Amino acid sequence: LAGNDLGPVENYDLLLLAGGGLRISPTLTLGINAKAFNSRLAEFRSRGFAVDLGGQAQVHPRVTLGLSLMDVGAQEAYDQVADPLPTLLRMAARWTVLEDEESSIVGAVQLDRPWSSNAPNTLGVGIEYGYQQGVFFRTGWRLGSDLGPFSLGAGFQWKGFTLDYA
Repeated sequence: LAGNDLGPVENYDLLLLAGGGLRISPTLTLGINAKAFNSRLAEFRSRGFAVDLGGQAQVHPRVTLGLSLMDVGAQEAYDQVADPLPTLLRMAARWTVLEDEESSIVGAVQLDRPWSSNAPNTLGVGIEYGYQQGVFFRTGWRLGSDLGPFSLGAGFQWKGFTLDYA
């Protein structure tokens, strides 16, 4: 096929992230991430910054609640119109059903509410079974997501090394 050779196209994404957390009390922790990004596609470029804020409270020895507001910030337009960052409010709860030296069972629920778009809310529920604090099997279901509702995963933990797959 004959055509006009336009030469190479420059394409890259760069993300710089810094974060930290602080234990306010034995049952309350707060965290923050700050991120700056730069993206280029041919002659188009977009730059921006965002902040993630979150907190976690252990309301019972077996129940933990979490709340986060993610991707609060701004970005330049690639061409003429900038899309807003996908700011997201996330609420979650974790319940330890069983925990002993032989096995553990942990359940979780998570509600994601898009803040800066009219994307649908999503609700996720999941459960994890752990064997001897080293091998973990997970399954979950997400309602309202176009990525597929069902997921499976596994994890392995040994002497500070962790490997997870979902």
